[in-house]
Amino acid sequence: MGVGSRNEWETMRVGYVVLYVQDADACLRFWTEQVGMIEKGSKQAGAFSIRQVGFADQDFSFELVPLALDRKSTRLNSSHT
Repeated sequence: MGVGSRNEWETMRVGYVVLYVQDADACLRFWTEQVGMIEKGSKQAGAFSIRQVGFADQDFSFELVPLALDRKSTRLNSSHT
């Protein structure tokens, strides 16, 4: 089948979606306590915690990235131009 065929699209899956958030802890509480997701993982990026949440029976997750981390990387990148 060629690129863009119907069968190709049927087998594509999204692993996670990045959500930039103001308050990662509050967002974690919302998704776990109000929506019923679980925390699937976390990692550190300097002083920031990046959390992954999703439903226990699904591979998909949201990655909760503190907005301050994106702003910091934007400032660093713009200083090199």
